[in-house]
Amino acid sequence: MHSLRRSGKSGIVLVAAIERTVRNFVETGRSAIAECPVAVGNALEQLNETLHDIELAGVEMVNTGHNFVEETSNTDRRAHAIRAARNLLNVVARMLIMADMVDVRVMLLQVAKAQEIMDLMVAAESKQELSELFESLNSCLEQLDESVRRRILELRNPAEQDDLQAARAWLKLNSIIMYTSSTAYIRHPEVDEVRLNRDFAHAEMSLALQAIADILQDCATNRDICLSHYGCVGDLMRQLDHFQARAYMEPSSYKDHLHRPELEGLLEKIVSGVAAIADSENTRDERKRRIVDECNNLRQALQDLLAEYEKNCGRTEPSEDLDLAMVHLGHKAKDLRRHLRRAIVDHVSDAFLDTITPLMVLIESAQRHDERATVENGKMFQEHANKLLQAAELVCVMSSNEDGIRVIRYAALIIDKLAPQVVLSFYYTYHF
Repeated sequence: MHSLRRSGKSGIVLVAAIERTVRNFVETGRSAIAECPVAVGNALEQLNETLHDIELAGVEMVNTGHNFVEETSNTDRRAHAIRAARNLLNVVARMLIMADMVDVRVMLLQVAKAQEIMDLMVAAESKQELSELFESLNSCLEQLDESVRRRILELRNPAEQDDLQAARAWLKLNSIIMYTSSTAYIRHPEVDEVRLNRDFAHAEMSLALQAIADILQDCATNRDICLSHYGCVGDLMRQLDHFQARAYMEPSSYKDHLHRPELEGLLEKIVSGVAAIADSENTRDERKRRIVDECNNLRQALQDLLAEYEKNCGRTEPSEDLDLAMVHLGHKAKDLRRHLRRAIVDHVSDAFLDTITPLMVLIESAQRHDERATVENGKMFQEHANKLLQAAELVCVMSSNEDGIRVIRYAALIIDKLAPQVVLSFYYTYHF
């Protein structure tokens, strides 16, 4: 009775609220089952049976609740009410699980329908047929998008939420490419660039649909489509962190025949990764010289530290020189990171100095129907896109921000996929 008094409601009012809630739940469930496209055969029987169980459990809960309210001090009536409540919760939970399975099944049917329409678009022989199919595809994708949007709100796994969002965006982006390239192919089936454009869009949309189906069924997803796979910290940053962590130890635990080759090997792996940045064509000569110097300084700092470990192996207290050698190694590692970041900033500045001109030049040459200039400018546009990709990867290599890495790498993936299609689309404009 204490809990009833604390809630400010009488037991009779609470039991009436339970009765009303169960009745509304059952009515809503019946309406949903009647409208559900997959509620047929055995599935329909199971849903109706579970809904009937909820109705019976609700009646039992109301009856035992009234009995308990009449005599709250009776332990037997309390136990019966508790058992009835647990039974009601169990059947409601079973119904919700079945409803979730039905939702997944409906979305899988929408995915299959969208794939079927896309396949028909590839085989369309007239513009009218293609337009009708594209209208059907848009309608199907809108329904699927709304279902997926609701699903995202219900998910608790951030990776699955990100992956579904990415698949939704990829579908919308490629549906336009699919329609325009298919239209162009119907008019000019002899142009290979048009067919390649259409096949690309069809393949990418198929991958996005498959990714949605895989996530809904809790299967492994395609790395090319899903955003969550791109949040790994870069190898170089991870190697630097690991090297510094392994370099610091108690002098008594140092074993020269084990730790020296291990640490020297780790450092040489780092130097190899650093060399790729230093030797890049966009790395300025002064930056390259500084990076090489810092690599050599870090090598020397490691040798000094290892020498101090050997000197302090038998001592009870580490010497001041050992502490200084540890600090010196940390400073040199920090200096190397700083010069690498500066070199990467130079790469980004050069790559993003003018991102519009290559595209505008390509557009102008295509509008003039200048085939030779379009081909040359297409190569220039692709080279510029490659520089953007290289700069993006270098940023990720030296970053420990997983969310930032994920976004940059996924954006780079989209550029990598779409840049050749942009060039192809301009190549076939002078055929029209």
